[in-house]
Amino acid sequence: MAVAAMRESSMCDDVDRALVEALRLRKPAAAERLVAAYRSTAHRWAQRVTGQAADAEEVAQDALWTVILKIDTFQGNAAFRSWLYRIVANAAYQKVRAPCSAGHDVIGRGSSVRSRTERSSAPDRTTDGPDGSDR
Repeated sequence: MAVAAMRESSMCDDVDRALVEALRLRKPAAAERLVAAYRSTAHRWAQRVTGQAADAEEVAQDALWTVILKIDTFQGNAAFRSWLYRIVANAAYQKVRAPCSAGHDVIGRGSSVRSRTERSSAPDRTTDGPDGSDR
């Protein structure tokens, strides 16, 4: 039984090594192979942290994209699967820690977040000049 597990582990390592090499060489099908091999695993790991299927899907996609972009930083000191797990876990924890938007709308990146009440009662300073006219 232990021999079979070792063979399976060795086969996974070989497949992962080939996948890492293909990603590093920027082979067109490598990203598709990564997604096919690890999408459901990444989603499962992410859902354990986020508790939400939709958030987990977003986290898994972001993590797999990060792997593609950062593959050259993978040193190979640990298994590829371990490195991927850390990326998924970090992305999931970031998602959970992100400020909740309950009762608030996000206007856009870099802008302030104000409640609907604040926006409706406060003058729009981006279009009103000091005298109330458009700038």
